[in-house]
Amino acid sequence: MNCTDVFRFLGKKLTQNFHGEAVSDYKQRPAGCRVKFRLGKNSIKSYDKSNCLRIETAINDPSVFKVYGEVHYRDGTTSKQWKPMGKSICNLYRYAEVARASNNRYICSLQNVIPVKGTQKEIQQICAKKTESGKTYTGLQWGRCEKAELSDWE
Repeated sequence: MNCTDVFRFLGKKLTQNFHGEAVSDYKQRPAGCRVKFRLGKNSIKSYDKSNCLRIETAINDPSVFKVYGEVHYRDGTTSKQWKPMGKSICNLYRYAEVARASNNRYICSLQNVIPVKGTQKEIQQICAKKTESGKTYTGLQWGRCEKAELSDWE
């Protein structure tokens, strides 16, 4: 994944007049790993929690997104048009729309990731049930996450 993917995840176009940073960050933790993509103050991250992949979008600077609403002019007239989104409870529905669309774009991009050679065999070993000293241990329950369809996220 590259810089243009980060823009695409967060619904932005890469333009020449962009004066910011697109950052990709990976951290390995005892509970699993986390991958985070940041564009300005907004970010999208994926991490492993309870043996299931989770994806979250954080909108800390909503002004880069647009919301359709009434614009009041100084002369007293109003019109409906797209305007910068603000930190207001009335824009909560738009926060959800933007985050859902961002998560869906990220999920769709994961379908194109080519696994490293031998990964499938390692995954099967991790998911397999094991018996040691008469005790049975269940493997990673990959099926719970794998059965989730893209339509479940919409």
